[in-house]
Amino acid sequence: MSVRLPRRVGIATAKRLMFTAQMFGAEEAVRIGLAEYAVPEAEFDGEIARLASEIAAQSHFSHAAIKRLLDRADGKSADEGLQREWMDGEGRGPDMQERIAAFRKK
Repeated sequence: MSVRLPRRVGIATAKRLMFTAQMFGAEEAVRIGLAEYAVPEAEFDGEIARLASEIAAQSHFSHAAIKRLLDRADGKSADEGLQREWMDGEGRGPDMQERIAAFRKK
């Protein structure tokens, strides 16, 4: 928590949260950057299914490559992260032509 929380919400907010153990709702979590977005509880299952479907419809190769790239850049300076992206990028995936064709149909 001492490393990731300040990077996510800023040092002042991280200190406030850690020192006070303050409880808060979804809207506040979104406002401070702890959550990306919130949905009403009644819509939660539908939103999870929609998001999972959207992710699953994309390139498995790209997902794996992006995860590795993000892991390599995590905690690095912007310069180091960009250098890793340039040096360790996995290039064109085996499904590149298929994805380009699908994009052109849209």
